[in-house]
Amino acid sequence: FYLEMYYSWLEMQCNWIVNGEAKAKKVKVAPANLVLNNVLTSWRERGIQYPVAGDQGGVLPETCKVLMNPKTKLERDQLVQYRINPIWDTGTRGVQIFGNETLNAGYTDLNAAHIARLLVYIRSQIDEYTEKLKFSINSMFLWDKWKAYVSQYILEPLMSSNALKEYRVAMGTDTTSQEEIANRQINGRVQLIFWQSAEIFDLEYTVYSTSTTIDEALANV
Repeated sequence: FYLEMYYSWLEMQCNWIVNGEAKAKKVKVAPANLVLNNVLTSWRERGIQYPVAGDQGGVLPETCKVLMNPKTKLERDQLVQYRINPIWDTGTRGVQIFGNETLNAGYTDLNAAHIARLLVYIRSQIDEYTEKLKFSINSMFLWDKWKAYVSQYILEPLMSSNALKEYRVAMGTDTTSQEEIANRQINGRVQLIFWQSAEIFDLEYTVYSTSTTIDEALANV
């Protein structure tokens, strides 16, 4: 759901020094590297929750030239309708990334590239912390610790920066059956609502005891 496609290739002038003499050459480059550079720059300077397109972080270097620039705004917008993000020479405002779509075909917030990136970021942060809880005692202390960390250190900062509209974190008897607890399993749940819509994303997390084998874990699914 977080794959993105950009069109078309670009021509750039590269400069380097050979035997003390400046050389210049025009080369054809795929847009992916330049797009990624803008995404990372936007992440560092503004935050991961913002779209990287148009004048809002989508302007590419002046040395870029679009090899196959859409001839009209209609052609440009048709590419976006097919979830292809055009690299568009606006003229007075330079060459820009002019789309914020993923290849996800469903009608969902995950159509937006910045939302997909944000969800991947949240998932990776919670995954990393959850891994640290292995070898812990499966008790209310563990449940409260997981909920507090995920809320306070991962989701609340995003809430404060307007990346999230609402979230809910749960772990314990309300997310795990007595049978699962008896099998040394506990489930966590994170619900997210982004500002763009009221759609809810459910993320499931499970911490198994170290003595549980993969076969035992899968047998309880």
